[in-house]
Amino acid sequence: MITEINNWYIVDVYQDQSFEQSMGKVLWGIIINDQQGRFEPGDFVCTSRLLEIRVDEREVYTRTGSIYTLNGPGEQVRLTQDDLAIISKGVSPLQLVEMRQ
Repeated sequence: MITEINNWYIVDVYQDQSFEQSMGKVLWGIIINDQQGRFEPGDFVCTSRLLEIRVDEREVYTRTGSIYTLNGPGEQVRLTQDDLAIISKGVSPLQLVEMRQ
C-alpha cells in the first residue's frame, strides 16, 4: 500500500554539524492520501530510514516496508540527528531553517 505526500523533503541526517558522517536518509512530508489509513490528509510524516529512492518513479521505500509517492516539488536537505528529533515532532525542515536564521 502506498502513501502519497507533498511538500516533501529527503533529509540526509548527519551525526553533527560537521556534516561528515551521514547516518542515512529519511523522508518528511505532508500526507495527501494514505491507503493504509495510518494518517489523515494534512498530517505530517517523518519516516524511518530510506532504503531506496526511485526518483524517476517518484517513489521512496523505507526500512519498515512503507512506500511513499512524492507529489509536486520537493527538496533535499542536510540536517543533524538533533534536528531529526525536532522535525519528527512536526516542524518542517524549512521551518527549522527559518527558526535558526
